[in-house]
Amino acid sequence: MATPQSRGLDFLREREILYPEGIEGGTRLIPLDLTSVSNQEIGHLHSEWAARLAYAIAVVGEVETQIAGCKAVLAKGGDKDQLQAEIRSLQVDFTQSRAAEKATDVLMKACSREITRRVSERAPQD
Repeated sequence: MATPQSRGLDFLREREILYPEGIEGGTRLIPLDLTSVSNQEIGHLHSEWAARLAYAIAVVGEVETQIAGCKAVLAKGGDKDQLQAEIRSLQVDFTQSRAAEKATDVLMKACSREITRRVSERAPQD
C-alpha cells in the first residue's frame, strides 16, 4: 500500500505539480518579505503562482475523477481488493495534490495582497 511516507513527493513530481512544464524548476527561493521585491518581480511571482494553482486544481480534479471511477467499478462488482488498493493510492495522491494546491493558493494570494497594497499606496489622496 502506498503512503505519503513511502511515496514521498513522487506523485507531485511525476504530475509536474511542483514544477509544471514551462515554469522554471529547481530550487526556488520564495521571499518571506514581499515588500522588498520589485514591482516587476512581484508581478512575475503572482503570474507564476497563478499558473501553478490552475494546474494543481486541474490535477486535483483529475484525481477525484479517477477515485469516482474506481468507486463506480467497485459498486458494479469489480475486483474489490484491487480497486480498494487503487482507491487508497489515489487518495494519497489526492491529499498531496490538495496540499500543493492550498500552498500555491496561499503564495499567490500573498502576492496579490502585496500588489493591492502597493496600488493603494500610490492612489491619489482625496
